[in-house]
Amino acid sequence: MVWKTDVKRAVRVNLLSVSVVSRPIGWGAYNGLLLTVNQIIAMHDSTPEDNNHSQPKNPLHGVTLEVLLTELHAQYGWERLAKKVDINCFKQDPSIKSCLKFLRKTPWAREKVEAIYIQLKQVKS
Repeated sequence: MVWKTDVKRAVRVNLLSVSVVSRPIGWGAYNGLLLTVNQIIAMHDSTPEDNNHSQPKNPLHGVTLEVLLTELHAQYGWERLAKKVDINCFKQDPSIKSCLKFLRKTPWAREKVEAIYIQLKQVKS
């Protein structure tokens, strides 16, 4: 049987965390993937270009709903937003917090608000 100290080190990679395995490497079935410390370091030291998962054609990539809503409010105000999208969170006692809560739960309204934001960005460009 091979112990972790006999190899560089074995690391168990879970979905949420990385932890050092305290059992022999060949013992039992692991739910995760076994990697050596050097492999973990190599993954950590890789450049951002190697792990570039950007979406250059998506105008909403990297923009949170809060930022989007704040920019729309600053540009149009609640009254003009209520005219563009007929939803009560823009009409009755509007606030960023209440609108965020509603838009996160209502996909059709969120799509309309995102479309207005995209139009705003295209006009500014």
